[in-house]
Amino acid sequence: MQTGELIQYLRKSKNFSIKDICQDKLSSSSYHRFIKGEHEISFDTVLYLLEHLHVDLDEFLFLKRDYQHFPLKNILTNSLGSYHQEEIQHIRSQAYHFSAYDNDTYHHLGLLCDVILTRYESALYQLKQYLVKVETWTTYEMLLFDCLIPYLDTPFINIVYKNCINGLKRYEHLDQYSHEYIQTAFHLVIFFLHHQDIRHARNIFQSMLSQRLHEPFIFERLHLKFLKSIFLCLEKDVTAQEMMKHVFFVCDFLDIPYYQKRYITILNQLQTVYPELSIFLI
Repeated sequence: MQTGELIQYLRKSKNFSIKDICQDKLSSSSYHRFIKGEHEISFDTVLYLLEHLHVDLDEFLFLKRDYQHFPLKNILTNSLGSYHQEEIQHIRSQAYHFSAYDNDTYHHLGLLCDVILTRYESALYQLKQYLVKVETWTTYEMLLFDCLIPYLDTPFINIVYKNCINGLKRYEHLDQYSHEYIQTAFHLVIFFLHHQDIRHARNIFQSMLSQRLHEPFIFERLHLKFLKSIFLCLEKDVTAQEMMKHVFFVCDFLDIPYYQKRYITILNQLQTVYPELSIFLI
């Protein structure tokens, strides 16, 4: 559905008059030409119409895509790592087919598939170059970076990880984005712990703790408790084991075995570096 058509549909569905949403911003004749696709209006005017329809931009785009999120976001948030190799190969071929230029989302998706399937150095280099070039990351760069973390080296992550911390601060009051930044920060903490860089891991964890999380953010709070248990254990705090038991209890109680399995996998990997964490696996 085109932008004008959807605005007209929303206006009629809400029983608003043209005057209700256009006020003095747009004439009735210009509005009619716009909804028919005969006239373009500025982005500011579109935002004005949406404001008077009581629809925010994210929701409007969601409706415009027929109740679907942005395709790349769907794939990245579901994590390409969970797909079978054949599926990733199919995604890669489709991505390159629809790619129009080097910096478009489909090209990035194709490169990401190359990295996951073959650890193709040229593809990884192009994505790293893109991430370094972008000074202020939005959710798009954050999701791309999150998928790449297992394939990146420590020097590169040391260069760009502050973009994640800055994102946590910028999106603190936007709940729909906080989830993705917390997820990425969680993966960064694990990365630095794997590489025995406790100082960086702790700094990122402290930034996560300062994030304002509302009560519905159950899984994000669970991540924080999981990490806090690890840091307490490394500090030889006797309360660490009890806290980790609570984390696993919540996983059982909420019937989310994926999270419990994921936490156990992380602990199994980390205990090779920090043997004291083995108390959580008894």
